[in-house]
Amino acid sequence: MPNKKSFEEVSARVQPPHTYPVLSFIVGLMAISILIAAGVFAYTTYLRFEEERVTSSFTVQGEASQTVAAREASFSFSVVRQGEDVPALNEEVDTVTNDIRTYLNDLGLTGNDIQINKQTYEDFSRVPFDVEPPASEGEELLRPQVVATTFNVTVDDLDTLNLNEIIREVTTRGASQVTPATFTAGNSEEVCRVLVDRAIEDARERAESRLQALGGEAIVRTEVQETGGCGESFYGPYFAETDAAVGSEAAPAPDILSGSEELRARVNLQVEYR
Repeated sequence: MPNKKSFEEVSARVQPPHTYPVLSFIVGLMAISILIAAGVFAYTTYLRFEEERVTSSFTVQGEASQTVAAREASFSFSVVRQGEDVPALNEEVDTVTNDIRTYLNDLGLTGNDIQINKQTYEDFSRVPFDVEPPASEGEELLRPQVVATTFNVTVDDLDTLNLNEIIREVTTRGASQVTPATFTAGNSEEVCRVLVDRAIEDARERAESRLQALGGEAIVRTEVQETGGCGESFYGPYFAETDAAVGSEAAPAPDILSGSEELRARVNLQVEYR
């Protein structure tokens, strides 16, 4: 009589082993893939929504300043002589010019510290209106002449050299037409770099304060744009135009005070926010 097989033995021979675990793994993998796809879709939808949101913008200005003392001064003056005897005028101008140049050299002002230009031209300002025409066609009308030497001087050590003493001395020696001095700070470039950084920080703080007041969130900060003129030269107090200052004859010039200048850096910062 044939042996009877148990139900468990028959079932084991009919069904392949491990069917249920494999099926569960596949179903789980599909579920994870669906969740990932849903997450990606939700994230891209959020990004699209953020991009389509209306943005606003504003611009703030930051600035920083520092007072600096003048370290360098530039000024000019002339040695001017007028008349009809040009050779004599040239000799007198050259004598005064050489004397002043020697004085400036003794102070240590040499090379590019001193630029000298000499010229001769007709002095139309002194031609009388009632001059009679020449007696004959071949006769020339003699016009007064101007012989002038112009000095452009740069004093780069105001801590040691006294600008007012220099101007008084050159006018005493025969110079005239002294112009107002232009001053610069010797370390202005270094100071301006620091001021720009401070101005940027000031602009950022102003932007954050405004964002908090608006209840927005910054998304873009454009590049900072410098708008100030930090490091430029500045003029000292302009003395009154007197005969002593602008005349052609030698005369004492009034004092020029170098003082100090406030270097200031300004920057603009544009912020977009939602």
